[in-house]
Amino acid sequence: MSIRPAEPSDSRELLRMAKAFHKAANIEKYASWESSEEYWEKWLKHCILDEKALCLVWDDGSRLAGFITAILGCAFWNSNVRTVNECSTWVDRDFRRLGIGTAFTDGLYKWGKSQGACLVSAGTTMDFMPKAIGTMLEKNGFILHEKIYSKQVS
Repeated sequence: MSIRPAEPSDSRELLRMAKAFHKAANIEKYASWESSEEYWEKWLKHCILDEKALCLVWDDGSRLAGFITAILGCAFWNSNVRTVNECSTWVDRDFRRLGIGTAFTDGLYKWGKSQGACLVSAGTTMDFMPKAIGTMLEKNGFILHEKIYSKQVS
């Protein structure tokens, strides 16, 4: 069992997990544009192929059991501050509480450091975030700073 960068051949399994993530996160409520299979296919392809994006998977040798995606960006208060923004994380139910989330955040941190980032952030809709995710993030050195307000552009 190990974490590795996703490959194009992982697309089918990634799409399966993305659908599970979508359903669990009730994304339709927050971001209806993310609800199509076409959207997720494009997003995952971007995260696999773009050097400014990341998709890591948990591979148990016979199947994928989780993923994390992230992009390089900049701080909203200063465009000179490079950041890594976690976008989506999923671990299949049977593989939870095995340290996979911690391994993902470690991988995210190492990737961010290699890219010259000063900050790694992980965000979620507060209505969705299970307590376990917040606990795992805090255990790994993440601090909840503030709420972010947004408005959909249509």
